Amino acid sequence: WNLRAGKDAAEKSSFRAALHYYKHGIAFLGDDVWLEDTYDLCLKLHEGAALSSSALREENRVSMYANDITINAIFEDSLLAEYLLIRSLSASGQYQQSIARGLAVLRQLKIDIPATPSPEVVMGMMKQTEKEASICNVSQMFDYQRRLDSKSRNILKLVDAISAACYQIASPFLPLVACAAVRYSLQ
Repeated sequence: WNLRAGKDAAEKSSFRAALHYYKHGIAFLGDDVWLEDTYDLCLKLHEGAALSSSALREENRVSMYANDITINAIFEDSLLAEYLLIRSLSASGQYQQSIARGLAVLRQLKIDIPATPSPEVVMGMMKQTEKEASICNVSQMFDYQRRLDSKSRNILKLVDAISAACYQIASPFLPLVACAAVRYSLQ
């Protein structure tokens, strides 16, 4: 019931009420928070609480709920939480930490971002990305976007959050992250 009420409140942009329902749903689970029987419910309640906290710009709560997910959930299920953590770090002005965390997540996903973004590495990655993108026409690119599953969408959200942090501090990782986004979206 709390999950449904939280979703309804969030859909109406009543994020304070949504957070209230999500928090009570989590509390209702008690000690059985991340057990197999309650895993999906727990994940959805924590995601809702983290998203609502993000909308309210309550970065400490975002971190608390999202970290609960990253600690207890399967890695693929934690991608939305990672995205929220990266955005939260950036919102707090912690751009370097945001980028470092984001790059670590991308590497876990086997999206290779070189550790040292030298001009030669950047140019090589840009040429490779151009080569891969040039074999697709515009309608194929739009078709790729329509076929994305939730995991792929969350990965692209992650990349977007990392790109924004890179842009804020003129990080040399920005072109590498942008190339990774293009290459991933074309897979």
